[in-house]
Amino acid sequence: MLIVASCSLSEAVEVNDKLVTVDEEGNKSDRVLLNVRISESDTDVPEMLKNISKGTVKFFTVDSDITVDTDLPVFRSYTLEDALENGMKTKYIPLVNVGDDFPNANVNMRTLYELSLNHPGVRFIGGRLLALNGISIGRFDEGKSKMSVNYSDVYDNFLEVKLSEIGNLKEIVKKSRKKLEDAEDKPKKKKASKEHKPGKASKRVAAFSNLFSDVEEVEF
Repeated sequence: MLIVASCSLSEAVEVNDKLVTVDEEGNKSDRVLLNVRISESDTDVPEMLKNISKGTVKFFTVDSDITVDTDLPVFRSYTLEDALENGMKTKYIPLVNVGDDFPNANVNMRTLYELSLNHPGVRFIGGRLLALNGISIGRFDEGKSKMSVNYSDVYDNFLEVKLSEIGNLKEIVKKSRKKLEDAEDKPKKKKASKEHKPGKASKRVAAFSNLFSDVEEVEF
């Protein structure tokens, strides 16, 4: 299992070797890569990037369009409020954190669908999300076919933790592993029935239809 640990640029520079978790028997267990968060306030970014050990980073996350010279994915983070009020214009992958209270009385999946129409390539994390055509959930598409259509806490086929929690990583991994297992779309035991039960694709269509029942036609 892959674990992605979020850290600052200065913390990433201090990681001088590949990280792994260790199980109860002392054996190396899970590989750990970094999500390096780069802030607009960071200085000497190009030089610091050169000092990060190769093979330790999975992707970068920035809060502005600061230049990050890398072949790895770079995500430009937005809050949902900021994305709605100011839009998103970035050379990186736009990533909107919708907030823990999503959906609520003010914003829902329809809001994200409309944002996706206006900002192609935008992706969403946070809150409780439903997999619908036209809405990209999580940082990557890979692994989604094996995950449930309902997302909460886990939005990709890896676990995200904070590097500062690395000392207590065993317990975090134990709890997070269960979240990842719960996020998987496990096949249910077949029961004898004459009725046709909708599959995963049908569930998405039904959910989409309920959300956008007042829209005459939507093509994908």
